[in-house]
Amino acid sequence: MSPIILSSFLISPSLFGIMFSSLAVGLFIDDRQNGLLEFLVAEGFKPEKIFYIYAVSYLLVSVPIDALISGILGVFIHNLAYFVILLTNSIGISWIVVPVSMYFAYLQRVTGSSRSLLGTYIGVGLLFVLIYSSTIVTSETEVEEILLYSGIVFLVVAVLLTILIGKNFSSEKLIS
Repeated sequence: MSPIILSSFLISPSLFGIMFSSLAVGLFIDDRQNGLLEFLVAEGFKPEKIFYIYAVSYLLVSVPIDALISGILGVFIHNLAYFVILLTNSIGISWIVVPVSMYFAYLQRVTGSSRSLLGTYIGVGLLFVLIYSSTIVTSETEVEEILLYSGIVFLVVAVLLTILIGKNFSSEKLIS
């Protein structure tokens, strides 16, 4: 299998993950516009907990479907090690989109702005940088290592972003 084909297999599960992350962020934006977040804060929910609820809602939808797609592609390639590579990259890249996009929406006074999709553009940019950087390498084992290590880095960065951004949410800014 050529490295270009292997790296291009990342597109399918990652795009599904980015699509689901956009849905979770869109739900956050809609709930903020409709006053649901203000109601939840008034009922005693901490903004940090609200943020984590939306992040977990993304994971509950995205992880099973990304795992299914990555498993099918792993079977198609006849190597289930690619299942892990595809899954870590797709979950990592699309999970980065969720906290970044929600934080941009959180910082905006007018929540329906076009800047709220900036996190999605960052996720797609990371995906294409990863695909094009793996085409430089000519060895399949090197591409596997690059993709595996980048997937692990993306997952760690996503978890750290989720924790750090969640701790920075305040109720005054959330409901304004």
